[in-house]
Amino acid sequence: MYLYELIKEFSSFLRNQPQEKFIYIAFVQVKTGATGDEKPWKGTPKNNMFNINTQDWENFRLEVFDKFKEYFNDVSHNKIPLTFNNIDPIDEP
Repeated sequence: MYLYELIKEFSSFLRNQPQEKFIYIAFVQVKTGATGDEKPWKGTPKNNMFNINTQDWENFRLEVFDKFKEYFNDVSHNKIPLTFNNIDPIDEP
C-alpha cells in the first residue's frame, strides 16, 4: 500500500537527519482521517464507492497505527514519539 511506503520513507527521512537537527523533532502526529480528524470524510460521500463501515474504518486505522509504531518506535535508533488526536480509550478503544 502506498500509504505504508509513505510512512516508512517519512520515518526514515526524519530518523536520518543529522543529530543537530534530529534533537528538535519532538513527535509525529498520527492522522488517519479527513483534514486531520479521525473520521473518514466530512458529511456523506456522494459516490458510494467511498462508503466504509465502522468496523472496516477501525481496522484500517489500527493497521495504520501499527505501521507508525513499526517505523517510528520499533527501531534500534532515533525513535520518534507519536501523538494522536481525538483518541478516547472509552469511546474509541
